[in-house]
Amino acid sequence: MTNKNGKYYFFLWFGAAVSVAEIMAGALIGPLGIKKGIAAILLGHLIGCLILGLTGIIGQEKEMTAMETVSLSFGNFGKSIFSVLNFVQLVGWTAIMLITASNGMNQIFKNIFGYENFYLWVLVVGILVYIWTEFSSFKYPKLNYASVVMLMILSIAMFYVLVNKNAIVIANNANISFGLALELSIVMPISWLPLISDYTKHALDRKTSFVGSFLGYFISSSFMYIVGLLCSVKFNEIDIINVLIKGNFGIGALIIVVLSTVTTTFLDVYSAAISVINIKNFNKRYVTLFVMAISIFFALFFNMEQYESFLYLIGAVFSPLFAVVLTDYFILKKNNDKVGYLISFISFAMGFVFYMLIKDSGTIVGVTIPVMILTSLISLSLKKIGGFVYGNVKQSV
Repeated sequence: MTNKNGKYYFFLWFGAAVSVAEIMAGALIGPLGIKKGIAAILLGHLIGCLILGLTGIIGQEKEMTAMETVSLSFGNFGKSIFSVLNFVQLVGWTAIMLITASNGMNQIFKNIFGYENFYLWVLVVGILVYIWTEFSSFKYPKLNYASVVMLMILSIAMFYVLVNKNAIVIANNANISFGLALELSIVMPISWLPLISDYTKHALDRKTSFVGSFLGYFISSSFMYIVGLLCSVKFNEIDIINVLIKGNFGIGALIIVVLSTVTTTFLDVYSAAISVINIKNFNKRYVTLFVMAISIFFALFFNMEQYESFLYLIGAVFSPLFAVVLTDYFILKKNNDKVGYLISFISFAMGFVFYMLIKDSGTIVGVTIPVMILTSLISLSLKKIGGFVYGNVKQSV
């Protein structure tokens, strides 16, 4: 596979960030108001995308997938455990993306043609995501470029309509702190930490990996959040589909929903397959087909709203996990041994417990950043002390 340039990563991550989920997340920040909301969005994305870009550098320099980079700090046993968790969350989020897109298509088709069929749309979107996963990303990057350019144009048009649309602003009595708004902005780029190295391992160099990924995701995701913020402020509406229908977007709305879902969700499907292959080297095409089939099955027959809280719990695993990996790679600058693996697990466990303790109350800077900083400090301290003690014990023996 040929190495990829910065343009490839810019378009890859720009397309990944154009999604209904990003707009809805931005809409939750609405009660903060436009000025404070935009400040929280830009600051949060700056922090989150810096962490995302640095994580991608590890995959590029080591030529490792995301879960393979975990083995640097947690060993092969850790790699297998976290690969399983990553597979579970990616299949779950793929199913939720299919449900979200299919519900949106139902609303739009009903509004335009008077027709709705949720089950059909799940199958249609699922098949499109599978085709995109197999043929667009690495094999036909120009197809991805064209789709992202189309999404850019439609998104800008959508933004223009929202800004100029006459809307009666309904008083929003909801409340949100700046810290929570910051957390909502940080958490979206952070959610891609278990995936980014699956792609940056093919980058030409660390600059290509970092700059392309950082700019692509920062620009696109910030823009989507601001669109959601406007939806909330001007229409008191979290569901962007309703806003698109009110704005008479018609077929444009349909294209946005379908294309944005495809360009985002194929990353989940591809990385879920890679997580399986990290454990056992199966044929990738068959694994990808299996991932897509099981995701469609969940989307069709399970109540994913009940499953969503479980997925957020799994997602909470990866903040302290990659805090350890980033600390080892960029600060300690070493691979671990058996003693280091044990300390990594202890540090991770303490970080995860801290996350669970503060997740409801939060802090002035959210939850993710305090958890990653604390986990990093614990890992750094224990490995400095542990390495010193272990070295002295070996010498005395």
